Amino acid sequence: MLITLANSQSNQRQVTNLVNRHRLNWSNQEICDLREMVGGHPYLVRVALYQVAKGRITLSR
Repeated sequence: MLITLANSQSNQRQVTNLVNRHRLNWSNQEICDLREMVGGHPYLVRVALYQVAKGRITLSR
């Protein structure tokens, strides 16, 4: 099931939480950039963070 959040601040907090769980030291701007790149799609955010954490991609790629 896909849940889309209408509240942008809640979504920001959730993504920030995921970034922290992946032990990434990202600024708020980097988190916003990621959300913008994937259109805020929860699955794509998760996959991107996993790939960055594993060193397979960087935010700039």
